[in-house]
Amino acid sequence: MTDLDVSTVQRLLEAPVYLSAEHALQTALPSIAVTIVAVTGVYLAAFPMAKKLVAKGNDVTQQRRRLAYQITNCVTNLALGCLGLYFQYLVLPHNNDDNNDTIPPQDKIQGHVEDRLYLLGSIQIGFQIWSIVMGILFVRESKEMLVHHCAVILASSKSVFLTNGFRYYAPMALGMTELSSVPLAIMNSFKNNAQWRMAHPQLYLASRLVFSLAFLTIRIGMFVPQHLEYLQYALAVTYWAEEGVAYKLYMSISWLGAVFLLFLQLYWGWLIVNGLSKFALDRFQIKGKILDHSRATATKKTN
Repeated sequence: MTDLDVSTVQRLLEAPVYLSAEHALQTALPSIAVTIVAVTGVYLAAFPMAKKLVAKGNDVTQQRRRLAYQITNCVTNLALGCLGLYFQYLVLPHNNDDNNDTIPPQDKIQGHVEDRLYLLGSIQIGFQIWSIVMGILFVRESKEMLVHHCAVILASSKSVFLTNGFRYYAPMALGMTELSSVPLAIMNSFKNNAQWRMAHPQLYLASRLVFSLAFLTIRIGMFVPQHLEYLQYALAVTYWAEEGVAYKLYMSISWLGAVFLLFLQLYWGWLIVNGLSKFALDRFQIKGKILDHSRATATKKTN
């Protein structure tokens, strides 16, 4: 990895803090608004499906709202993941080069406005605003998830509005990582419906396994190494910034949030590995008991 020296950071910080007002008014804010409208449309289209799938039960209206909400999350996260793949492998320069040193740090920190990588951040902001409104008014979202939505807005705003927006990392952090959220949404739908789990236990098991593999591959194997580089560069920019208290405070909070996110991914990864290990051990023990029973039965018949 190319070292980010002080002189390079200082040159980067000579640029205006924000991208142009024209960019914000003509591109960023309209794309956020379009996202809110589009996601609302997905939710409205998903609600009749949820109505059919949840025909009866306690608090049926709330269950239908939550299922439509989860379907919307699944569709939106799939779209974000596919868009992240597109930007990561078809738009970013040198992305198929095994030598990451060919990409200069200043390009990762300040570049790619012309590549429209900020669109990922705009979509995330619109989606999270919609999720906050829906979470408070309709689906009784937990306080932890509401805080999560606010944190994503804070992190995404950097790539959308700031000159030093670290847009190079957006396809992975704001796009591809959401691919693991697709099987998670399916798994959560099973968790919230006991009848589904009883009727389709194999599908529920498959959703858990697919989520586990997707999380470990994308969020641990691919996201974490890139995120460590981002943390190094973001810390340098935050440390040398002289734009004022507000900017430095925002960058510091954003950096601490990114550190927390890193440990959260590692903690969740550990839980998943631990769960997979227990699952494999239980299966092995069950298979062993079945073999022992078969052998005992065969011995009795022989005698």
